[in-house]
Amino acid sequence: MLFLHSVDEYEKMKVNEGTEDEFTAHGYHRNNLRTILFWLLCIITGGIVWIVLRWYPEKRARFVNDPCSLSEAHCVTIYALDGQKYVEEVKEVSVPLAEDQSTVHFESDILKDLKMRYFVHMFLRYRICCDDTVHEITGHDQMLSKSKIDELASQGVSPTTTNFRKAIHGSNHIEVPVRSFFVYCAQEAANPFYVFQVFSFTLWFIEGYIYYPCVIILISLTSIVATAYQTLKQMQKLHKMVGQPCNVQCLNNVGEQVTKCSIDLVPGDILLIPNDGMDMPCDSILLEGACVVNESSLTGESFPVSKKSFEMETDVTYHLEEHKLYTLQYGTHVLQARSSGRYVRSLVVRTNFCTLKGRLIRRIIHPKALKFQAYREAFRFLGFLGFLGIIGMIFSFVVLGRQGQITIGELVVNSLDVITIIVPPGLPACLSVGIIFALNKLKAHDIFCIDSQRINMCGDLNLFVFDKTGTLTEDHLEVKGVYQKEDEELVNVRKGDQNENNLLIRGMACCHSLHHQDGHVTGNPVDTGMFDFSKWSMKETSSESDFLQSMESPSTNQTITILKEFPFESSLQRMSVIVNEESKSESQPLRVYMKGSPEMILSFCVSGVDESIFQFLKEETDLGHRVLAMATRTLSSDADVRSLSRVEIESGLHFCGLIVFVNAVKDASASSIATLKDGGVRSVMATGDHLNTAVAVARDVEICRPMQQVYHLKMEKDNLVYSKVKCVTSRESSVQLSVASTESTTVFIERDSPKLYLDYCCALTGDVYNEIKRNHKDLLPNVLLSTSVYARMSPMDKSMLMEDLKEIGYSVGMCGDGANDCGALRAANAGIALSEAEASVAAPFTSKVFDISCVPQLVREGRAALVTSFSIFKYIALYSFIQFFGVLILYNFKTSYSDWGFFMADLILAFAFALAITRSKTSSALAEKGPPGRLSEIKTIVNIFVQLIVLLVFQILAAIFARRDAFYQSPEKMGEIDFGFYYVSYESYAVVSMNFFQYIWTVFPCYTSEPYLEPLYKNRWFIGIFIVNLTLVVLSVLAPADFIRTIFEYPTKISQNLSLIIIGLGLANLFVLLGIDWLVQKMHCLKLCLGKINALLKRRKKKANYKIVFNRLSHENWIEDSIKSE
Repeated sequence: MLFLHSVDEYEKMKVNEGTEDEFTAHGYHRNNLRTILFWLLCIITGGIVWIVLRWYPEKRARFVNDPCSLSEAHCVTIYALDGQKYVEEVKEVSVPLAEDQSTVHFESDILKDLKMRYFVHMFLRYRICCDDTVHEITGHDQMLSKSKIDELASQGVSPTTTNFRKAIHGSNHIEVPVRSFFVYCAQEAANPFYVFQVFSFTLWFIEGYIYYPCVIILISLTSIVATAYQTLKQMQKLHKMVGQPCNVQCLNNVGEQVTKCSIDLVPGDILLIPNDGMDMPCDSILLEGACVVNESSLTGESFPVSKKSFEMETDVTYHLEEHKLYTLQYGTHVLQARSSGRYVRSLVVRTNFCTLKGRLIRRIIHPKALKFQAYREAFRFLGFLGFLGIIGMIFSFVVLGRQGQITIGELVVNSLDVITIIVPPGLPACLSVGIIFALNKLKAHDIFCIDSQRINMCGDLNLFVFDKTGTLTEDHLEVKGVYQKEDEELVNVRKGDQNENNLLIRGMACCHSLHHQDGHVTGNPVDTGMFDFSKWSMKETSSESDFLQSMESPSTNQTITILKEFPFESSLQRMSVIVNEESKSESQPLRVYMKGSPEMILSFCVSGVDESIFQFLKEETDLGHRVLAMATRTLSSDADVRSLSRVEIESGLHFCGLIVFVNAVKDASASSIATLKDGGVRSVMATGDHLNTAVAVARDVEICRPMQQVYHLKMEKDNLVYSKVKCVTSRESSVQLSVASTESTTVFIERDSPKLYLDYCCALTGDVYNEIKRNHKDLLPNVLLSTSVYARMSPMDKSMLMEDLKEIGYSVGMCGDGANDCGALRAANAGIALSEAEASVAAPFTSKVFDISCVPQLVREGRAALVTSFSIFKYIALYSFIQFFGVLILYNFKTSYSDWGFFMADLILAFAFALAITRSKTSSALAEKGPPGRLSEIKTIVNIFVQLIVLLVFQILAAIFARRDAFYQSPEKMGEIDFGFYYVSYESYAVVSMNFFQYIWTVFPCYTSEPYLEPLYKNRWFIGIFIVNLTLVVLSVLAPADFIRTIFEYPTKISQNLSLIIIGLGLANLFVLLGIDWLVQKMHCLKLCLGKINALLKRRKKKANYKIVFNRLSHENWIEDSIKSE
């Protein structure tokens, strides 16, 4: 039997569970009988089945295949978390035997069978095991211990092992699929809308209707070509960014140096990096020496970074994200490699799309599906129009069939024509023109977009998340002061003091990740600022086994050599170094210096800590200053430095002092935040900085309003507690509130405004945020709605924050500039990058103005684009209904529009007005609230429904008055039959003329201008088209010239009374339409009634919408209530 098995009989396999790449896989194997049936259906339907199932590949797979286990499958259907569906072919590759290389985790399983079954999804390979499990083939960094790394580094890879691993991992090249321009045109033309256009144009050409279809074809072709060209340029840019294969030097399994093409690199290869640098063709672990690397193309950071040779504790497993200090990544440029020889060695661990660069590229090529309510509703509405078109087609078939004198072919074509009327084929062209104008408006403000579909989404944004450093504040940091701990007080150390024995100054001179480049010391701005303050100098030397950095004091009497470095990690908030301090007068023991966030450093100190430090720290961070702490301890001179772990040295420390930095707020930050606030867009900060510093900057830019109480949420013994953060000017420390506190909190809500204000906000750290997500999920909506400052947030925390905010109904924007923001920029509904590096390519929008003034402009243009698209959509929909009603009415009288009548309606009137709407200029001010982000607002539905009734009534009245005219004659007596119709008729004159007026009048209730666009009278294109079209219509009704009568096929004798009646009905129609629109928009009782209907509909939603949570928070003090319940 054809349908023997159910998909449910076989287990669905979840792959990459718990990650953003999670998907479900289903297996299918071929069914020859179903395949034959499929191709027969394709032939019988003229390719329609093939086209439809091309849009739904998973349905095609289910139709032509039988479900089966994954181990038996010939293809798999993939269901991603974002709702996208894919079908991938299962491949089998024979794997050659590897004789001389130890295997890594899954390779031993493949060696047993010498073959591998896999499928490729979004450029990554997934291995299908015998037990039906699926595993992503990533590289050699999974479960890679120190001993395994040492084993792999002891020898290179033989040719047989290269072939073995290449068969598993594929060629080492990020192959961006740049297809020809014509292929991209064909892919765009396969869009359902364009396919429907082909169907419509075919019918129209059969009927002899040529002019309007030709214009729409021209515009649609222009849109297809423009979209294809944009796609081609983006793919070419990505292809250029990836780079081309090159020859590299490697060590083989017997230690000989060989030349190999970078395409042939496999995990386990020993790559030799020359001293003058190279572009990295893979991800690799640095085994010796050191490298200075420019990672700007990958992370967006403007300064080079240092990479150290691999050092890891025995019981620690290598992880690429956690051990970036030792990892050279694909696509980065090694500026210098330092070693005693000509090369430094590195161990290849990841290749092709498994690398970080590859994953970024594939995310750009395969973005997550857009979840924009307006788009979904637009497609649903078009589906509804299609349903009405089918009803109209059946009605037409019955009515025309009863009247006789029409062939079957004419009957079918005229009936199908109704569908092309109610579903407007010109809609994509009109919307495409609107998007093109929106892109040009953004470009005029130095904002560039690589994903035009997101422009309309910017109009629905109601929350924007900002990074701090480099976004709200300047990139550079200036050392404001250095404070050493002396005799239970902090003493200011002035720049230039020659106290070379000062431990704090010595720590500033050596506890960093700086390096020499072109005769200058370069690196992170924080490190360079500290090093410059110390006045010490740097020397770099290489030995056979290692690369060393030495710091020399200003007097050259003392030298500090860095023996081992534990790099800064965001999750740890600190870095440490082990140094050898040498003096010409005496030898000294080894010493450890550790710097990082004050709260982290102080937690490791056993001496030198008192309350004055916390008070000083509070004062400086309240002022928005960035503060780092330094601590130190000594080690035995005979300690084995290489074997010491981080845990062993980071204990028993003595506090040295604090370094205070000034990070100035950018001039545009405060004014832009205020503009967004006035425009109903909430602003939130997410930063990796100290909480108090973040709160101070948030107050400066008024993310936290001046009179707003800030609560610091924190965890104590698994319980959520809070303290009040006092205003900066009060200089008071935070006071812990008791659980039994009865202090009330008032919530201010403007009922007629989109801005819902609390008189307090919250600030918390990434650790607290994660703890709430894990153990206090019921409080998460409250936290998200009341928190304005998220501090100590890791890149992953920022990305999760975007998802959580979207989950409760926010439409979220993100603005950032650095490596930490790439994930969040992609996760937000609209991300704008203040960077011209690769992070900008990963974000939908890029600003060449490096401050957040671009954000209000983006929101303003987004709102203008959204209301423009809505206006066009509503107008084209009403125009289609007008023509739909008119044609069905005329079918009853066995008449219809003439070809030129359709041309006048479709092109000169409707299409011209749709284009005029797109030419409206954006309002100079950001409106107090955004436009509705949905088409299904009850107010819009009621407005359109009532207008449709009115339009239909006036068309019927026009037909009635035409039949009562003194000169009236039936269509049968007026002219010849053409394609089954008597075109010359009084009914046609009256209804078509009435339709012409309605095409003009419906622009006004559909056109939304203020406060998002400039007033209608300032749109010169619209005014010009309105005057010309109204004049043409009035003349065609009152005094049609002979050529007008001929092309529109009007009767030769039309009474003046009928003409005046049509004019009067037209004017009455206008006033009724405007009156209905005014009633719906302005009448308080009607608004109240519609609002209650809207509320009832929204209550049916299962998700906790943020507005509902705001209403709940207006009646309770959730902070105190939640703490009491703990």
